[in-house]
Amino acid sequence: MSNSKKFHIVTVVKDFDLYEESIKNNEFTKDCELITYDNSGDDISITQRYNDFLENHLKKIAPNDWIIFCNQGFKFLEDFKDLVLKLEPNAIYGVMGAKSKRKFSWKRFKFLDEIVKVGGVIKDESHTPKQRSRKDKKLKIVENIDSCCMIVNAELLQDFHLNFNEKLPYFFFVEEFCLAALYKYKIKAHVLPVDAFFLGPQEFPPEYYESKDYLKTEYHLNNFASYNTVELNSTRYSLENMVETVVETVVGICRD
Repeated sequence: MSNSKKFHIVTVVKDFDLYEESIKNNEFTKDCELITYDNSGDDISITQRYNDFLENHLKKIAPNDWIIFCNQGFKFLEDFKDLVLKLEPNAIYGVMGAKSKRKFSWKRFKFLDEIVKVGGVIKDESHTPKQRSRKDKKLKIVENIDSCCMIVNAELLQDFHLNFNEKLPYFFFVEEFCLAALYKYKIKAHVLPVDAFFLGPQEFPPEYYESKDYLKTEYHLNNFASYNTVELNSTRYSLENMVETVVETVVGICRD
């Protein structure tokens, strides 16, 4: 494995035609080292493949390099390399993610947790993107990054010995990666202002919902913010919490 390139893209591939269209023949990834795991004949999970890279190949990569774990249907629509080289190495980055925004509804007298999508990715089931999405103009902190693409500095992976949870073989494994890094080491996740395209699945199999339930149970989450689960969830809080939030809001308004 060559160390001469600053970016290393790791992808598990079942559809090589799609991979070639999205990544291999993409003008914006031509200067990157492409590392592929052939899953066309095997059914080895994505997290097992990614962990194999971390265990057996990461040590061959220079600490200042950047690792990009991305789906075979993910495609950069603009150059990202100069932007990434200016980033702080002690965080996790992606091009799409989610965060929750809590709102209090006086009508229902309870909090509503709105999941907010962040990023410049157009997600579609067709192979040809009809339009480019409008991206955010600056870095934004999110609760987690979508599994379609995660960008991490090699030194961060080496120093903290981060890995993927193999109980999440195909879905939400990057989201869990972000949660684990945040809870254990206070490593935050950010969404980059980069346009990209992701060929999403046409429908979600049962494993998708099982993985989501596992993640909510494992991290004791009433509400899970994910790019793929954008919905309005309601959560009841104690009267004490309600009063506290109202007071904070009033004080904030007075200060403004």
